[in-house]
Amino acid sequence: MRERDELDTDLCVVCGEEVDLEDARIFFRSASVVACFECARKFGGVYDPVTEKWKAPPRLPPSHVRRHEKDV
Repeated sequence: MRERDELDTDLCVVCGEEVDLEDARIFFRSASVVACFECARKFGGVYDPVTEKWKAPPRLPPSHVRRHEKDV
C-alpha cells in the first residue's frame, strides 16, 4: 500500500520534479502522465488563474508521454 505522501505527489513526465497533485495548476493528460506548471507552460500550455483551468493544453513531447503511458 502506498504512503499518504506518495498518493499526493507524482513526478513531472518532462523534468522529473515532484509535483503536488492537489495543485490546480498541474496538467493531467492521464493518470500516469502529469506535467508540472513550468513544463506545461514551456510546451505551450495556457493556464487561466481566474478559472483555475487550462485554456490550451501543452504539447508534451510524445517520447515522454509514450514512456510514461507504458508504465501503467
